Amino acid sequence: MSRELVRKAVEFDSPERVPFLYWIDSRTFQKYGEALTDFLKDFPEDICQLHITTPKDWQPAPDGSDEWGCKRRAATGGLGSRIEKHPLERWEALSDYVFPDPYAPGRFDRAAEQMKVSPGRYFLGTVGNTIFERMHFLHGFENTLEDLYLNRDRIEELADRILEFDIGLIHGWAKLGVDGIFFMDDYGLQNQLVMPPKLFRQIFKPRYRQLIEVCHKSGLHAFLHSCGNVYEIIPDLIEIGLDVLQGLQPHAMDIEQVGRRFGGQICFMGGLDAQCTLPFGTPEEVRQMVRKCIQHLGTSKGGYIGSPSTEILPDTPLENIKAVFRSWWEFGYPER
Repeated sequence: MSRELVRKAVEFDSPERVPFLYWIDSRTFQKYGEALTDFLKDFPEDICQLHITTPKDWQPAPDGSDEWGCKRRAATGGLGSRIEKHPLERWEALSDYVFPDPYAPGRFDRAAEQMKVSPGRYFLGTVGNTIFERMHFLHGFENTLEDLYLNRDRIEELADRILEFDIGLIHGWAKLGVDGIFFMDDYGLQNQLVMPPKLFRQIFKPRYRQLIEVCHKSGLHAFLHSCGNVYEIIPDLIEIGLDVLQGLQPHAMDIEQVGRRFGGQICFMGGLDAQCTLPFGTPEEVRQMVRKCIQHLGTSKGGYIGSPSTEILPDTPLENIKAVFRSWWEFGYPER
């Protein structure tokens, strides 16, 4: 069963093979259609990532803002988006701001339906834009970075309000019966952290400790996705009990070095280069990349879950996508 396979990988309990998560962008499925979906039938996904939805009674705002009051604009080229309206751009707005209700009716309905049609898989409930990302969505990116120094009290107040929402989601996911929680918060740039490690440790680390404790008390594993180079804070994530670190972009961090220093202390998930090798490499280069990830990030007892470092986008050739999954099955049986 996939559920038990993932548990064994996370807990270093000698899984029979390396489990994996597709993490393929919906537009990639749209581009390749049946050619991709038919191929993947031979490589069933071990993890079912679940997402919350807006409440049943939520009415879209006339200006297109989301439930948090943030408005997005599509990025040039149609891939991704950016926030152009920040409801808490000015701190004066915080006192009257109404945070969404994590327990609102309908929040988990779609996820519950997905679970019904995906028996036996490891269910991973997402708590997206966990703290830092939600903070700068609401307050603005530059404002947030400045106020980490200039308005620490306000930053801490906002962080705690966001934390309260996140804890509510964890309780909701636990009630639904998921196996793990997937936090998603980008703390890395291409070659360094987005903030000094000291600020991460002062502001965000203690709140992640709380989130992870809530997960563990509920019998759930804690996963964290972060893009970029987060090498400096991996010891902190291990210290606070994070079970799985996902991302590990090889152009941002040396995965061999990561594996040598931290392998066996935390489960890794990712490492497959979605920036260059997947979209621009050959199938053989993709094959060797998968082999390298398993070799350097996993151990003979587990500790590695296969996935791309970020979602596989539509510019990735179909043959390279196929090479990923064939290679997981080729190399994904660790030597004992």
